[in-house]
Amino acid sequence: MATMNKKPAKKKTSKKVVESDSLSVSNTGNQSATAVGRNSKALVFNISGGWLVILSIIVIVVFGFGGYFVWQWANPEKMTGSFRIAVAGFETIGESDSKDTGNELSLSIFDKIDESISDLKKTYGITVWGPDKVGQISGATAEERSESAQNIAEKIDANIVIYGFVDASSSPWKIYPEFYISSLQAYQVEEITGQYDFGEPIQIFSTEVDSRRFEVNEKFSARSQAISNITIGLLFFSIRDYQKALDSYKIVENLEGWDDQQGKAVLYLLMGNAAGKSNELDLAVEYLDNSLEIDPEYARPYITIAGVYYLQALLPFEVSNDRQDIDQQMLAKAIETYERASFADHKPENSDIETKVHFGLGQCYLMQAYGGADVDPNLAANEFQLVIDAYGDGQNPRIREMAAESHARLGLLYVFSGNLAKASEEYQNAANLLFDNPERQSQYQLKADEYKTGNVVTP
Repeated sequence: MATMNKKPAKKKTSKKVVESDSLSVSNTGNQSATAVGRNSKALVFNISGGWLVILSIIVIVVFGFGGYFVWQWANPEKMTGSFRIAVAGFETIGESDSKDTGNELSLSIFDKIDESISDLKKTYGITVWGPDKVGQISGATAEERSESAQNIAEKIDANIVIYGFVDASSSPWKIYPEFYISSLQAYQVEEITGQYDFGEPIQIFSTEVDSRRFEVNEKFSARSQAISNITIGLLFFSIRDYQKALDSYKIVENLEGWDDQQGKAVLYLLMGNAAGKSNELDLAVEYLDNSLEIDPEYARPYITIAGVYYLQALLPFEVSNDRQDIDQQMLAKAIETYERASFADHKPENSDIETKVHFGLGQCYLMQAYGGADVDPNLAANEFQLVIDAYGDGQNPRIREMAAESHARLGLLYVFSGNLAKASEEYQNAANLLFDNPERQSQYQLKADEYKTGNVVTP
């Protein structure tokens, strides 16, 4: 039997694969492949299609960054804290190195305020932003700069914006410090909201850079200190600590190097407001008279003095609760002073002088009629309606509380005339506008409900 010899099986051997870092490029038709590094996988793409991919990536990146910045512009970072101070950059025109002066001035004010409130920050929740976060106020006129300040205040939710303007287009240079009060989150303080120019411009005569810097620092030092203390006073004003506000103002009243024409009319105006809120009415008139001695055409002090006269007219009535005791002569004096404010030449931008005059006159006419004087109540109604029209359903948010109080006064006039349905409607309008003042809102809501149901408790 034959046997078959099997061939021995071939021994399997394994080849060692040696890995190495390498760069290889191979082309296949219209395609290219590139692999880089150990265990790299090649990215294969069509040449023409590749450029489209790259272009698409670039477009996506550009639009992505663009969209981000647009979003940031539309949704700016908001200031936080109970009291928010924004120091903006000083706009400059003229010589090339004037920009440095503007930056130094704004930083000087920021540093002075930040230093002055260092012990108050935590206690009162104060936030201060400098020009690096606030930006610059722009505008060729006080009105334009005021509008710019208002826009910035609304965007970042600032209570106060401090800014200025450097005119270096001719010699001497002129520096105009200004500030804008947006809101103080306190009830019935509309009389001090709006724009403030802080005295006559500072004139700089030096032409050499170093000597000019020294002159700026020397002349601006006192005003910077005054601005800082006024800001602190406004903080206390906002929390209704009017005595501390007055104390802050008094610190700089006799500040060395700061004369009457460098903003003291503003200081005495604010001192008069603080004294009035503290019911120190005679002292308030004294401070306000000081303001008018410096600037006889300044409308703001006239409005505040008229308000003080109005309060003084009501003092006898508050004691006796007899409407016949309302001081009609003092009301006439208040009316005359409101009218003087209306004709004054110096009316700061966005200070709503005319609207404040209308509200004040409305109150005076209302109390004249209520006290038995031969005055048509429609005079008061017309003045309050002008305030409501100026508010324009929210177009001017600065006077929202004044518009609310005007609605309430119209409600009272409707009560006197016996039209309870209209009275309820006006009190409801007042309550709706006072959404951030629960106590006052509750008072007017109660009246609206009473007159709506006819269950009247008090007029």
